[in-house]
Amino acid sequence: MRCYSASAGSIAANATLGLALKGHQMFVDFVLGLGAAASLFLATAVVAVDRDAVKRHVDEHDAT
Repeated sequence: MRCYSASAGSIAANATLGLALKGHQMFVDFVLGLGAAASLFLATAVVAVDRDAVKRHVDEHDAT
């Protein structure tokens, strides 16, 4: 019986550790996903700002 309860405790500990690691991995994936989304947003914003700057420069050049 002692062997059985030690095995059950080991299985429970491994399952708990597995869930903790899986939760940690999901959190890491979530943070990396947020980072990727933020990078994409910033890249899009920079391109939009550059387009506006180029358009202003062309408009100024055309005005002269």
